[in-house]
Amino acid sequence: MDTPLHSVKRYIYNILQFNNRSKVTTALNTLIITLILLSVPVDVLESVQDVSPAVKRFIYHLDLAMSLVFALEYALRLITCTEDPRFKRPIWGRIKYMCTPLMLIDLFAISPFFILGTGMVRMLRVFRILMLMRYTNAI
Repeated sequence: MDTPLHSVKRYIYNILQFNNRSKVTTALNTLIITLILLSVPVDVLESVQDVSPAVKRFIYHLDLAMSLVFALEYALRLITCTEDPRFKRPIWGRIKYMCTPLMLIDLFAISPFFILGTGMVRMLRVFRILMLMRYTNAI
């Protein structure tokens, strides 16, 4: 018998799957793809020195919002991955899932915003483009 919490978990898991052609899944995929594509010019503008403080503030808040959406998607995928029989075990299943190529790309893509510093951290933002690999079949 499913508990209400397990039913919600299964529902979220199904939404995050690409073979699901529901309107919610399509809308979510469209949102994520749009944010990934939007993040490229935002990252470019963020590195431009001659930008007004108001624009820099806007870019920062936009980047924050996108990073939070990406982090939420990552967390939901990690929480619900145990619905997949390959990752059924609560701890080891999640660790195994975190080590899959697409989850590693997602982790590298979201980590720059949450890690202070520049240089190599900024270079990790390239992984946001690689996040599109997850969505190529969803289009």
